[in-house]
Amino acid sequence: MSVAVLALGPGVLWVARRWPALLRGLDGFVLASVGGIVMADVVPEALERGGVPALLLVAAGLMGPGWLEARLQRSANAVHTLALAMGVLGLGLHAALDGAALAGASDTQAQGLAVAVLLHRLPEGLTLWWLLAPTQGPRVAAAVLLGVAAATATGFGLAASASDIVQAGPLAWIQALVAGSLLHVVFHRTQQVDVEPRQEPVGRQWAAATGALLGLGLLVLVLTHHDASDGHAHQGRVFWDLARESALALVVAYAAAGLVQSLLPQASVRWLGRGSRWGQAARGAAFGLPLPICSCGVVPVYRSLAIAGAPTAAGIAFLVATPELGLDAVLLSFPLLGAELAGVRLAAAALVAVLVGVALDWAVHRGWTGQALRVDPPKPADPTGDSGGWRARLVEGLRVGFGDMVDHTGPWVVVGLGVATLGQSLLAAGDLARWPAGLDVPVFALAGMPMYVCASGATPLVAVLIAGGVSPGAGLAFLLTGPATNVSTFGVLAQLHGRRFALGFVGCTAAAAIALGWATNLALHGYRVPALGGPDHEHHGWVDQAALAVLVALLLVSLFRQGPRGFLGQVLDVARVSHGHDHAHGHDHDRGLDRVHGPDQVTQPCDCGHDHGPGDSTAAAGPKPIRVKMTAGPSS
Repeated sequence: MSVAVLALGPGVLWVARRWPALLRGLDGFVLASVGGIVMADVVPEALERGGVPALLLVAAGLMGPGWLEARLQRSANAVHTLALAMGVLGLGLHAALDGAALAGASDTQAQGLAVAVLLHRLPEGLTLWWLLAPTQGPRVAAAVLLGVAAATATGFGLAASASDIVQAGPLAWIQALVAGSLLHVVFHRTQQVDVEPRQEPVGRQWAAATGALLGLGLLVLVLTHHDASDGHAHQGRVFWDLARESALALVVAYAAAGLVQSLLPQASVRWLGRGSRWGQAARGAAFGLPLPICSCGVVPVYRSLAIAGAPTAAGIAFLVATPELGLDAVLLSFPLLGAELAGVRLAAAALVAVLVGVALDWAVHRGWTGQALRVDPPKPADPTGDSGGWRARLVEGLRVGFGDMVDHTGPWVVVGLGVATLGQSLLAAGDLARWPAGLDVPVFALAGMPMYVCASGATPLVAVLIAGGVSPGAGLAFLLTGPATNVSTFGVLAQLHGRRFALGFVGCTAAAAIALGWATNLALHGYRVPALGGPDHEHHGWVDQAALAVLVALLLVSLFRQGPRGFLGQVLDVARVSHGHDHAHGHDHDRGLDRVHGPDQVTQPCDCGHDHGPGDSTAAAGPKPIRVKMTAGPSS
C-alpha cells in the first residue's frame, strides 16, 4: 500500500503538467504538507531526543546550503545537490522511523499510525519525483521512491533490535540535520522547467494558496492519527492556546498601527536635531517606538535618514527602538509575558535605544569613525497629507493595518507561534533550563543578534521559554537584541559609517541588553509568566474566540493575496539587502510570472519572494512607503 501511494505522486504530477493552475496548486500543496510534516513531526522528535545540538543542526541544514551557495557561486549547484541528497536521506530515515514506531505501537495505536504513514506518502512521492526526475532522471527517481517504501518495511522489521539506536542522541542529530536540509530544498528549489502562463495573476495565487490549504489539511490528518502515540495533541493545544492569547492583541494592534500611519500628520521632525545628544537620542527613540516598522523594514528607512543627514544619536536610537517594540508587540507582551515584564520590556527598549545612540554619537564626534556619505535624496511624497479627507485616510489606515501590515508581520507571527510550540520539545529535553545562573543572559543575547526576528513573533517564543525555566532576564535580552540587530543591519551600518561603527553598534547593543538582563533577574527573581493552557485557559470568552477567527481570516486573505511562497518569502528572503526589497515599505517587483520554485517553475524569477505577475495590481501595490522627512541638527 505504501508503494502504491508513493506511485501516485508521479502520476499526479504528470497530469498537473498539462494544467499550470494545477501545477501551482501542487507546489503549494507540497510546500505546506512536506514543510509542515517536517516542522510538526520530524523536528520535534529530533529535539526531544537530541536537545539544543539538534536545534543547531536543523538551523545548519536549513541555512547552511544557502550560505555556501552565496559564497561558492561556482559550486552552488554542487552544494544544492548535496542538500538535495541529504533531504532525500532524511525522507528515507523518517520512513524507517515510521516503520519502527508502527511495529512498537499497540493495536489501537497501530491503526492510526498506519493511516498517518500512508498520508505521508503522497506528498513525499510528489516531492521526490518533482525534485529528482528533472535532474537525475526518472529511473533514479523511481529507485528512490522504492527505497523510501523499503525503508518503512526495514524499520518495521528491525524495530525490536534497533530500539536503542532509534532513541540515541546521535541519530536524532542526523535526523535534525537532514530535516533542515529537506526544508532548504523544499523552500528553495531552483530547478526550472518552462510553463506557459495561461492564468491571470490572481488565479495563480488562488491556485497555489488552495493547494497550501489542502496541504495543511493533510498535515492535520497526519498529526491527528499520530496523536494517540506520540503526544502531538499536546503541541497542538500549546499552539492554539498561544494563538488565542495573542489574537485579540494582534487584531487591535493591526488596526491601530494602520491608523497611526495614516492619520498621524506628516509634521516636520527638525526637532529631532535640537538639544544635546541625550535629547536627540530620546526623541529618536520616542519617535521610533510606536511606528509600525518591523526589524526587516527599518534598515532601508534608517539608510535614507542617514544619507539625508539625520543626527547620529537620533538616527541610531530610531534604528534600535523602532523594531524592538511596535504597538502589536506592546499589546502582545501583557497577556503573554505579564504586566511586570511587559513594562520592563518597554522601558528597557527605550533605554537601550538611547544608550546606544548616545554612545555611537560620542564615538563619531571624536573621530572614531567617519560620517555617512551625503547625497541629495529625492524629495519624498507626503503619504499622510490632507488630500482625501479624514474618512479616506481612515479607510486607507485600515487597509494598511489589515492588509500590508498583516502581509509583512503575519508570517513572522505564525513562525513565532510555531517556534514557541517547538520550544516545548526542547523544554521536555531540559537543555534550556540547565544554563548556570547568569550565563543564560549573554547566551540568549548573543543568540538573538544574528537573527531576523519580528518583535511580536519573538514574544510567544520567549513566553514559552520563561515558562520552561529560562530566566526573565535572558528572555528580555533576546527580545532586545533579536529585533534590533542582524546581519543586514550590520552590513548597512558598515556601508554608511564604516566597519568600526557597525562593530560598535553590535557591541553596545549586546552590552546594554546583557546588563539590563542581569538587572531584570535581580529585580524579578522567581518571576513566572502567566500560565498557558492551564485551568484558567480552558474556557476562552467569545471575544477571544472571535478575535482568533478574525486573525485566521486575515492570515488566510494574506495567503491568497501573496500566494504561499510570497507569504513564506516574508520570512525567508528578508535578509537579502541588496535585492532591492524594502520589506515593509513598498516593493519593486519584476513583472513576470515568477518563483513557482520547482522543476516545473516559470523562468522569470523575482528577487522578492512573491508570485506577482504582469498586471497583478493587487500584488504589485505593496504597502505604502513610510518616509520620514528629517533635517540635520546639532549633534551635541
